[in-house]
Amino acid sequence: MISRFFLLFALLLSSFAQAESLEHAIMPGQLIQGHVKYEDKCESCHKRFDKAGQDKLCMDCHKDIGRDVKEKKGLHGRQLSTKACKECHTDHKGRAAKVVILDEKTFKHKEADFQ
Repeated sequence: MISRFFLLFALLLSSFAQAESLEHAIMPGQLIQGHVKYEDKCESCHKRFDKAGQDKLCMDCHKDIGRDVKEKKGLHGRQLSTKACKECHTDHKGRAAKVVILDEKTFKHKEADFQ
């Protein structure tokens, strides 16, 4: 029993030693290609103990989206302003993942300022 504990502890310790941070060690997967430059900078997209604060970080980088949300225009301002960014945009799905899933048949072009 004790030897299993030490083996597990040693495995965890070695994985943490290889990782640059605890966050990197527990990262759920590689980031999408567009965000690869932030893969070692978790704090660019995540606020510890503040999930609601993450959307602000998204909009700090994606200023056009942030402006649309504030002005309640475009797709993000009209249709999706009550959702958290990560509900539609998942970043830890790997380099080739599609970050936006869009059903072109049901997409409301008028509401998104596309005619």
